[in-house]
Parts: sequence; C-alpha cells; structure tokens
Amino acid sequence: MDTIFEVLKITLPAAIVYFTVYSLWKSYLSAQLQMEHQKNNAITSRDKAQLKVQALERLLMFCERANPYQLRMRLSTPDLNGKALAMSMIMAIQQEFEHNISQQLYVSETLWKILTTAKNQMVEIIAGAAESISSQSDQAELFNAMDQVFEKTGILPLDKAKTAIIGEYNGA
Repeated sequence: MDTIFEVLKITLPAAIVYFTVYSLWKSYLSAQLQMEHQKNNAITSRDKAQLKVQALERLLMFCERANPYQLRMRLSTPDLNGKALAMSMIMAIQQEFEHNISQQLYVSETLWKILTTAKNQMVEIIAGAAESISSQSDQAELFNAMDQVFEKTGILPLDKAKTAIIGEYNGA
C-alpha cells in the first residue's frame, strides 16, 4: 500500500503540472492562430477591395472604348462603307466585352446585368442603324441613323452603365 501511495505522491503533482501546462499552451496557440487568421482576413479584404476597384476601372474603360464615337475614331478608314463600319463596331464591342468578362467576379450581379444590357443595346442600335441604311451608304449616314436613335432614347446605354459603375464605386 505504501508503494501505491508513493507513486501517487509523485504522479499526481506531475499530472497536475502537465495538464496546467497543456491547457496554457493550448490557449496560447489558439490565441496565436486566431490573431493570424484575423490578419489574413484583413489582408484578404484589402486585396478584394483593390480587385474590385480595378474591375470597376476596367469596366469604365470598356464603356469608353465601346462608345460608338470612340469606335468611329479607332475603326474608321476611308474604304469602309457604313454597313462595314457597323460590323467592325459590333465586333469591336463584342471583343472588348469578352476581354473584360472575368471582371464580373468582382462586381455586383446587378451591375453586371446593367453592363450586359448596355452592351446588347449598343449592338442592337448599331445593327438597327446599319439595317436602315443602304449597302452603298457612307459612314456619315450610319452615324446619322444612330444619332436619331440616341435622340429618341436621350442617353447612350453605355452612359447609363458608367453611371451604375460610378454608383457602385461610391457605394463600395
């Protein structure tokens, strides 16, 4: 019986010390892990905010580059008639949109729908204007036909999209 008592006198304090150190060490490591996790979340949030701003900048640039008057400056050559220029403009808008399609990851679903709708409306306006002119019409007639549509609507669809982009930036 004395042997058991002697073993308990030694092991019981050792066990208490062991569990106390274990508990303190576990608490310390848990606190360190939590601090590291919070630091990583702060970095991730900052990175996401930067990516969103960059996406908004790119989408704003898309709106400028897809503007029919900007497209005219870039794509117009003397050998193109109105219908050929319209096709070039539609292709350029589609390419610009495809180039920026990954930006939808960083913006709201509502903004992306507005942008997609604006792009589709621009394509429809250009295609409609091209259909309304003869195959021999020059570029000026194409733009006159497009201007008539813009006068009816009051604002370019891409200008509405730019307003929505700026609104999302200010709300972010």
